[in-house]
Amino acid sequence: MRLSPGILWPIPIVLDVADVGNYAIGQRIVLCDEYGKPIAILSISSIYRADKEQEAQKVYGTKNADHFGVRYLFNRVGKYYIGGKLEGLTNVERFDFSEHRLSPFELREVFLRKGWEKIIGFQTRNPLHRAHFSMMREAAQQYKAKVLIHPSVGLTKDGDIDYITRVRCYLILHKIYMKKFSYLSLLPLAMRMAGPREALWHAIIRKNYGCTHIIIGRDHAGPGKDRNDNTFYGPYEAQNLAKQ
Repeated sequence: MRLSPGILWPIPIVLDVADVGNYAIGQRIVLCDEYGKPIAILSISSIYRADKEQEAQKVYGTKNADHFGVRYLFNRVGKYYIGGKLEGLTNVERFDFSEHRLSPFELREVFLRKGWEKIIGFQTRNPLHRAHFSMMREAAQQYKAKVLIHPSVGLTKDGDIDYITRVRCYLILHKIYMKKFSYLSLLPLAMRMAGPREALWHAIIRKNYGCTHIIIGRDHAGPGKDRNDNTFYGPYEAQNLAKQ
């Protein structure tokens, strides 16, 4: 679960392509968003065929295609990966809820201005319910901290409620019940549903955004059950890995 220099990073982020005929090591290529706007330059240092069987087993703990992340890896991710140094050109633009799409730097600045020193990250891909609210409020009281409500608004698993509906729910709940002890910002991250490794990954990401703590839920980032009604992860595996 580490990068080559030894940094803890439990899930790889890769640039996948269907074919490598047009790419070569040493080449500089422009990466664009879905509208063709350049957002980064990649200096290619590696091109390799993905070992999807190994990746599925290591990241998801299974090769069972009933698992959302495994199915996506096998069916939608390209056969080859390209790696190298990235140079950012500009941010990806989003035109919905733009005032709530803060970068790690911007969010840290908000916490600094507010004088918040303890911030508890709360990851969600679902509408918030009463138990979520109670958990965040009690955690804030117990640790004398504030809460960052930080929902993932990228791709999530099949059947999840769309993020626009969810964000509208978050906005109302935050405004009426949580404004005094929390801040709402959106995380442009696709869910992998990788359970324990994803919980650890979420913790590292929230640390980059300025959080000092994180709430790891029961079966955090779990994909549900397979067709034989078996769960992919134990209810507390994610919490145990994060503690470890």
